[in-house]
Amino acid sequence: MHNPRVDRALQYGDHNVQNNFFGVVPARSAYRLQVQRIAPESLRGRESELAELRAFCAAPRGPAWTWWRAPPWAGKSALMSTFALGDWPGLRVVPFFVTARFGGQHDRIGFTDAVMNQLAALLREPGPGEVTDSTREIVFLDLLTRAAAAARQGNERLILLVDGLDEDQGFTTSHHAHSIAALLPAEPPHGMRIIVTSRPHPPVPGDVPAGHPLHDPGIIRDLSPSPDADVVRMDMEREIKRLLQGEPAQRDLVGLIAAAGGGLSAADLAVLMDASVREVADQLATVTGRSFSAR
Repeated sequence: MHNPRVDRALQYGDHNVQNNFFGVVPARSAYRLQVQRIAPESLRGRESELAELRAFCAAPRGPAWTWWRAPPWAGKSALMSTFALGDWPGLRVVPFFVTARFGGQHDRIGFTDAVMNQLAALLREPGPGEVTDSTREIVFLDLLTRAAAAARQGNERLILLVDGLDEDQGFTTSHHAHSIAALLPAEPPHGMRIIVTSRPHPPVPGDVPAGHPLHDPGIIRDLSPSPDADVVRMDMEREIKRLLQGEPAQRDLVGLIAAAGGGLSAADLAVLMDASVREVADQLATVTGRSFSAR
């Protein structure tokens, strides 16, 4: 026989009821500590952008998606990490920063593991435990939907923030590759909002379905570089080193463009690499493309 109080606990993550009836321990997320490692000690000159982000998240009506784009080293992560750590009444921000700076934080698995644990903590229920490739997406979407519903019931709004979609190293030229972007719901449930950031290149991953908001240029918000943005030299060196130690095609791209000085077209690169234009375009459409700029 169902007990309404237990059923509600299971649905909305009532910590006390779950503990009383089942003795379970809710998940705890330490992801905020990682965001603190990314955030600058202080953020100057971005007051209007922080206010714009808050207004987007808190608006009673309007678009559910926004995509902030900017060239390299413009200060996107500094802005988004500061926003993620802020105290915004009525908003529950669940962030993820796609980065190779920390191990296992640059692909679909790292994203779902970190976000699912944060969502379970918000719901005050145990973490999802072991998930497989075949169940990962549905478990993620289930937690996201229930957390958004619980936030709305508490007169709050769930915000999913994903910084650095261009750094997703899980999306490659393989037919079996799956991107973080393709996991994000086209129609966010229960009034939640989604904020994503990236560089202008590479383009939207090929596994993102047609009709998804990421194909809508109307959600793009171009971010001007901050005069106070620090260029993280270690990150730049790591990015070049990754390409030089990567696949032969990645090494060829770096070497040929560096030697050319003034840039090369995809057709030029295809001839020089003894490859097809399609193969060159496929490389530039993955995380490799974030290290180059188009003109």
